Amino acid sequence: AWAPTRGSHWAPRGAAGPPERAGFSMELDAAHVAWVERDRCLLFAKTGDIATVSLGRDGRGQPRLTVRRVGAAPLSAGACVLSGHGARLLFMSSRLGDSLLVQCYDKTKDSATPAKGAAGDGGETDGAPSAKRARLNGDAGDGDEEGGDLGGGALAADNEEQALAEMLKGTGSADGTGAAELSFLVRDSMLSVAPLRHVAVCPDACAPEGADGRQVVIACAGHGKNGALAVLQRGVRPTAITEVGLPGVAAIWAASGRLGSGLGSSGGEQGGKGDAPASAEHHSHLVMDMGGHTIVLATGEEMEEISDSSPFFTEGSTLAAGDVLGGAAFLQVHAGGVQAASSREILCNASLAKALPGGAEDGAEDGVKIETASVADPFVLVAGGGRAALGRVATDKNDGSATVDFKAAPAVADATATAIFRADRGTWLRSWVAAATGDDSVEHVCAAATPQGALRVYALPAWRLLFEAAQLADAAPLLSNALADDGAEARVHERTDEGIADEAVAAAAAAASVALDKPDHDVVELSLFAFERKQPFLALRLSDGTLAAYRAFSGASGERPPLGFRRVALVALPAQPAAQASRTLVPFARMGSPPQNGLFVCGPEAQWLVEHRGLLTPHQHTPFLTTPSSEGSEQEQPAAADRPTPGVLAFAPFNNVNCPAGMVFAEALNLVVASLPPRAYGLDMPARKAALRQTPISVSPLPGGKLAAVVCSSTVPPERRPPPPPPPVQHKMGERTEYDERPVLFDPSEEHCVALVDLTTLQQKFTFALEPCEQATDVEVALLGGDTEPLVCVSTAYLPGEDVQAKGRIVLLRVLTIQDGQDNPDAGLHVGAPYLHLVCAREVRSAVVCVKELAGNLIASAGAKVTVHQWQPAESTLNQVSFFDLPTGAAAVAVVKNFVLLCDALKSCYFIRWKEEKKEMGLLSKDFDKVDAVTGEFLIDGSALAMLECDVWGDALLLAYMPQSAQSWQGQRLIPRGRCHLGAHALHACRLPLPKGASGKSRLGALLATREGALLAVAPIAEEAHKRLLRLHGELCDQLRHPLGLHPRAFRAPRRLRQRLATEILDADTLARLDERGARAAGDAAASAGFQDRSGALAEVRQVSPAALAAAL
Repeated sequence: AWAPTRGSHWAPRGAAGPPERAGFSMELDAAHVAWVERDRCLLFAKTGDIATVSLGRDGRGQPRLTVRRVGAAPLSAGACVLSGHGARLLFMSSRLGDSLLVQCYDKTKDSATPAKGAAGDGGETDGAPSAKRARLNGDAGDGDEEGGDLGGGALAADNEEQALAEMLKGTGSADGTGAAELSFLVRDSMLSVAPLRHVAVCPDACAPEGADGRQVVIACAGHGKNGALAVLQRGVRPTAITEVGLPGVAAIWAASGRLGSGLGSSGGEQGGKGDAPASAEHHSHLVMDMGGHTIVLATGEEMEEISDSSPFFTEGSTLAAGDVLGGAAFLQVHAGGVQAASSREILCNASLAKALPGGAEDGAEDGVKIETASVADPFVLVAGGGRAALGRVATDKNDGSATVDFKAAPAVADATATAIFRADRGTWLRSWVAAATGDDSVEHVCAAATPQGALRVYALPAWRLLFEAAQLADAAPLLSNALADDGAEARVHERTDEGIADEAVAAAAAAASVALDKPDHDVVELSLFAFERKQPFLALRLSDGTLAAYRAFSGASGERPPLGFRRVALVALPAQPAAQASRTLVPFARMGSPPQNGLFVCGPEAQWLVEHRGLLTPHQHTPFLTTPSSEGSEQEQPAAADRPTPGVLAFAPFNNVNCPAGMVFAEALNLVVASLPPRAYGLDMPARKAALRQTPISVSPLPGGKLAAVVCSSTVPPERRPPPPPPPVQHKMGERTEYDERPVLFDPSEEHCVALVDLTTLQQKFTFALEPCEQATDVEVALLGGDTEPLVCVSTAYLPGEDVQAKGRIVLLRVLTIQDGQDNPDAGLHVGAPYLHLVCAREVRSAVVCVKELAGNLIASAGAKVTVHQWQPAESTLNQVSFFDLPTGAAAVAVVKNFVLLCDALKSCYFIRWKEEKKEMGLLSKDFDKVDAVTGEFLIDGSALAMLECDVWGDALLLAYMPQSAQSWQGQRLIPRGRCHLGAHALHACRLPLPKGASGKSRLGALLATREGALLAVAPIAEEAHKRLLRLHGELCDQLRHPLGLHPRAFRAPRRLRQRLATEILDADTLARLDERGARAAGDAAASAGFQDRSGALAEVRQVSPAALAAAL
C-alpha cells in the first residue's frame, strides 16, 4: 500500500521543511501501470482510483517521487498508451465495466500551446481548450450511471453516445479543481455487461397498456461501483406515438420542411439553411404509395389528408420520390413520367416519351413504361423496357422556373437494380472519386447490378466507370475492383450521352460478361448510403430474400487508390412478394436519442441494421403485440411466442414536432408513427442499465414485470464498520485457566440489502437492509401455498470462518404500498410507492445457498442438506416438512412441476421427485461421474425431458432419464446424451420459453449467464433435423476458415470426460456461417450434407438461430 504521510524529515539548519503531502492511501494490489511520458506514469488501482506518479528532483537535486490522485474510472483490468495518433491516447480495459479510450492533457502545457492532429475527429486539436479537458459530468438519465468517473463525473449508459458527442464538440465542463496535473477527455467507450451473475426472464415493463407478448432478460451485471441491473431485449421495439388504420400502404416518403420555401440558384445547391440536412428539420408532408394510387398527408400538430387539393401526383402509383432543389421541391416518378412540385404548385414534369428517349413518341405504343427509378438531388434515374435515362432538375437562370432534362443512359439500360448517391464535399467517397477521376467537381455516383450479377460504379453525369466486380449476386465476402488489375487503363471506357465511345472496348466487355456464369439469383434492389463523412455502405437484396451489406475501403495510397467492398452483414430472409419488392431498403440517420444510423429492411420479417464501429449490427423488428380480443369466445388465446410478428410494408424516417427524430412505418392494416427508445443497439441484444453502485448478486422479477427484487452487496467504509469484540474473559480455576465463550468474528467489511428496482424507469424504489455481517445469497419471488400475494424469499448466510459453524436465515418479505400517513418525503418514501415489509425470518443451522418455489412450497439448500418448507400464512411461520442429504452441497437447484434437479458442488447432479401427498423427496436417478457442477436447468420438448448441467471448467453436459435403457442400471443412472465446451464459464441458468414445434408441443430451453458477459441459449430440436444439421455442421467445420485457428470440432470438445457420445450438441454459431463464402459455396455445402438446395438448408438453420430460439422474447 502506498500511504504518504507527514513524518520525520532531517534537513540542515536553515533549510526549508518538507513539502505538504496529501493524506490518502492507495492499495497497489492488482494495480496496473501505464507510462504516459518518460518520467510520468499512471497507476490504476483495483478500486478504480487513478493516480499519477512523477519522477523529479527536489531543491537539493535528489530524486523525488510525486504521487497525486487525478480521478476515478471503471474498475480497470489493464491499461496501455496508444502511440502514433498525434495525441496521448490511453485505453483502459475493464472486465467489470465499460472500457474507455481516453485522451490525456497536461493542464500546465497543453492548454497554453494547442497542437494539431489530435486523434478522434478530423477537426479536433491535441491541445484542447479548458471546456474540452477534463471530467465527465452529466445526468445519469434513468438511473443508468455506469462505473466511476474521470475527475469526479459520471458516465450514463443510456446517454453514453450523446455525452461523448457533446464532449467531442467541446461542451463538456472543465476540471476546475486545479490540483491534478492531468485531465482526461473520453474519446470512445465500449459498453460491457460482464460478469453476468444471475439472469431472469420477465415481461417487458415498457409495453404500452393493452399490449403484451414481449419479454426481456434482466441480469445482474458488473461488480462493485460498476454494478448494474442490465435489461436486455430481443430486437428493436419502437415506442408507438400514434396509430391509425390505413391498409395497403406500399411505400412512404417524407417531404422536407423547406418545401416551397424558394428555389435555389442551381439544382445541385442546398437551399434554406446552408449545408443542414433535410432530416434536421420537421417534415411537412408524407407521400404514400397505395399500389394503385398515391395519397398525401400534411404533417404538423396533426396529420391531415390533402390528396385532392395538393399539387402532388396522386392518380397512379409512385415508384420513387425524393427532395430536389435543396428541399424546395419534391419529385415523384410514376409509370408515365416524372413530376416535381412544391407545396403550392407543380414546378415541372416530364412525360414518358421525354423521360425515356429512344422509343415511340407515345410510350404506350410499344408497351414501354417506367419500371424502376432512383432519386438523388438533383438527378433522377429512370429505367424500363430495356432503356434508361438520367434526368437533372435545375432552375432556369432567366425566370427562375424549374426544369427537368433527360438524356439516355445506355450504361445501365440492362441493370437489374440501380442506386444513386450524392457524396458531399469532405466525405470519404468524394475524396476517393476526386482521386480516381482527377475531377473534384464530381459529387454523384451510381451503383448498378448487371444481369450477370456484377457490380459497377459510375461517376455522374459522364458515366465514367470507376469500379467493376463480379460475384455481387453471389454475396461474396469481398468485392475487389477488376479495373485495378494489369492493363486496367486499356479497359477503362467512358460512356457518353450518345452511347459507348469505343465499340471495341464495349464488345470486349460484353464478351467478358457473357463468359461469366449466370448467378442463381438476381440482385433486385440496391442502396448506397454513408454516415458522418465515413466510408459508404452498399446494401443489396437478392431475389431469394438474402440481404447483404458491404462497406467500402481503399487500398494503398496513390494517384488512383484501389477501391473495394468488404461484407459486413448477411441476413437470410424470406423472399419478398413481387408486389412489395419495390422499396424495402431504407437508410436512416440520427434517429432517436442518442442518435442511431443504419438501414431498415421492410418485409414480413423486418430487420434493423444499426451502424456501430464501422459495422452493421442486425436486429429484428419486434414491436409490442396487442392482446387479441376474446369477447364472446372461450377459445384459448395463442401464446406470445406463437403469434406472428406483424411485417412492415413501408418505412421512412419522420421528424415531427410531436415525434422528433422518429419514424413512420406501415403494417398490413395500420400506419404507425413511433420513436426509437434509447438503448445500446451496438450489442447483439439492445440493452439499458440501471446503475446500482454495488454488486448485484441475484434478481427475481415480481409478477407483471414492473418491479424486480435484487439482492446487492457493497463495501462498508472503515469508519462505519463496527468495532471488534472485546477479548474473552479469563477465569482462574485452581491451576487451570478457563475462558468465556469466544465471540464469533463475522466479516464487517460488506453490507447486504434487498432493493426494489422499477424496470420502467430503472430507479431504486426501496432498500431493505439486512443485519450486519449477514450476506445475501439468492432471492426468489414465490407464490407459496395458502397465500394470495407473492412473497420475496431471500436466503442469507453468516460466514464466520473455517473453525466456526456457519448459519443462515430464510427471510420472507412482502411488497406493500405506502398509504396516507406512512409517507416520509425526506427518506424518499411517497404515497403509492412500494416498500418491503418483513413477514417471517427462519434461522437455519447452516449457510443457505439458494431458494426456489416447489409446488407452492419453498425448497432451500443449506450446506449438504436440501429442505422443503411449507408456508403457514395464518401463523406467518415457515415449517420444514422434508429434507434430502447430498454428499457435498447443492450449488444450484432447478424445479419444473414436481421434479427437482440438484447440482452438487463435487458429485454432479441428482434427479428428485417431490410427492406432495406424502411430503417427501424421492431419488429417481443420479449421475455417477464426478463433476464440479455450478448450475443446471431442465430442457423440455413436448413429453421429452432432459437435464443440462454446467461445471466449473466451462463444459455443458446433457443428461436424460431413461429407465428403459440397459445403460441406466434400471433407472439409477442418468444417461449422458451430449457434451460440449461452452467457451465461457456459466454462473447461472434460467428457463427460456421457446416457440412450439411442428407438432404443437410446448418447448423450454435454458438461458445461461456467463462470467465473460455472454448469454448462451441451449434448446432441444427434432431428431431428424438434428441429423441433417449435424452433417451440415461437419461440412462447414472442414470448409470454412476459422478465426484464430479455433476449429469448432476441437474447440467445442469438453475439457474433461472427452469420450464421444451418441448425440452431439450442435454449434449454432458455426451453422450461421453457412453463407459466409457466398451463395454458391453455401449451395455446394448444403448439397454435400444431403439437402436438396441452399434454401432448404437455410430454412433448417433459421430454426436453430438465436433469433428463432428467442422468439418468445
